[in-house]
Amino acid sequence: MTGAGKVVCVTGASGYIASWIVKLLLARGYTVRATVRNIADPKKTLHLRALDGAKDRLQFFQASLLEEGSFDAAVDGCETVFHTASPFYHNVKDPKVELLDPAVQGTLNVLGSCKKASIRKVVVTSSVAAVAYNRKPKTPEVIVDETWFSDSQILEKNQQWYALSKTLAEEAAWKFSRDNGFEIVRINPAMVIGPLLQPTLNTSAEAILKLITGSSSMYPNLSFGWANVKDVALAHILAYEVPSANGRYCVVERVVHYSEIVNIIRKMYPAIPFPAKCANDKPFDPTYQVSKEKIRSLGIELMPVETSIKETIESLKDKGFAELLDPAVKGTLNVLGSCKKASIRKVIVTSSNAAVAYNEKPKTPEVIVGETWFSDPQFCEKNQPTLNTSAEAILKLITGSSSTYPNVSSGWVNVKDVALAHILAYEVPSANGRYFMVERVAHYSELVNIIRKMYPTIPFPAK
Repeated sequence: MTGAGKVVCVTGASGYIASWIVKLLLARGYTVRATVRNIADPKKTLHLRALDGAKDRLQFFQASLLEEGSFDAAVDGCETVFHTASPFYHNVKDPKVELLDPAVQGTLNVLGSCKKASIRKVVVTSSVAAVAYNRKPKTPEVIVDETWFSDSQILEKNQQWYALSKTLAEEAAWKFSRDNGFEIVRINPAMVIGPLLQPTLNTSAEAILKLITGSSSMYPNLSFGWANVKDVALAHILAYEVPSANGRYCVVERVVHYSEIVNIIRKMYPAIPFPAKCANDKPFDPTYQVSKEKIRSLGIELMPVETSIKETIESLKDKGFAELLDPAVKGTLNVLGSCKKASIRKVIVTSSNAAVAYNEKPKTPEVIVGETWFSDPQFCEKNQPTLNTSAEAILKLITGSSSTYPNVSSGWVNVKDVALAHILAYEVPSANGRYFMVERVAHYSELVNIIRKMYPTIPFPAK
């Protein structure tokens, strides 16, 4: 293994990015010294102790960013240090005390310990926040790269304290390396999402969580860069392992407005109650590009933001932060509970073909599906069939926005028939059980042919 026999240190090891750095280092054979603020806190250590290789090659050290010499024991004898520890708070009362001093002085304290231990190369977790906040215009055509630097005066004026803390900390690290003759490589990720190892909710994953829990009716008018935590962790390790690695590395798969994030999630989880509108009526915060040229020089191809979002949501579910079935199940039970209190004896519920046809039973042109069929929850969870919004599905076929149509067969029915069925299910005394409403099941290729005959001038998907 790459790191067999080598000892390295990860500061702030219990954090989101750092936990993944520890995991990947152990997988590569390194012995890892992990610093945390409180070794006695199980939230800081248990998830790390559970990692493969931790029993034999993971050691814990207690250290504080603001205590000079606090990291001496942890870094002594190490090949390199991955300095990830940095404070991050939303509502700071005293930015200097809570963010700026810990970030800057903490970085200098860690580097001071590295100097004592004669470590020649240190990898520091910075942020795209130390790159992109300046007076330069940002539009979809603009390409941001490692030569950009955030303007600390603008950040202070706008009270962007976290971005200022990362900017000042990176400046301090660069000056220290220049004055003391050793190399510092900085990793500058954007909003980092993907699977969580730690038991606590970090800020970037929380941003996704807020979009899927129905806690807000609006999404922010913001555009952010996004990156997968596994890519960010690997970038740190390769920045040490690749001899030519130097300077800064931006890790941004792409910059996306929150409206696009909502649309991506909607396609994956169509039953979720999403925020319906932007938080304000101003023009959308512009997107821009971030160069991938330098990060690719380390041999990394960044995972698509769609993959990262999917992994984040599934991880939030596994960790118990998000239960995506709650809105549908609890909402129905809440309505029925109110009906019970009002002594209502008959209720009409809108269900779906999705509750009928998704199971292991074979479906062929000869098979007849009826009301006795039920979808299998385990099958649905495993396969996660995608259900496009019905009118949107037709719209996509007629706008020329796509050159292909889905290889999917769906049942189709007129909304007026569905509405009438609801009413008659109440009015007809003998109505009971389930009523399956599908005029017929048609493949998308058949839909294209039907529409083509009606509207021959429309630019249809060709295949």
